[in-house]
Amino acid sequence: MSEENTYRIVDHTGIHLCEVRFHQHLDEGLHPIYLQDICESMSAYGYAPVPKFEMSELGQLISD
Repeated sequence: MSEENTYRIVDHTGIHLCEVRFHQHLDEGLHPIYLQDICESMSAYGYAPVPKFEMSELGQLISD
């Protein structure tokens, strides 16, 4: 499962409520529909993709 399919659900203060991952075979066009439904059911403010991090050759984190 790739990190591009992972989102954070946050409340109105920006507190991270949960993370949601979608299977890689689920059409990405459906992600916003499901995420909006999740936000409404949790009374959350919104969602954002989880930042992708990689390790450099020196073992340091690199963010996109």
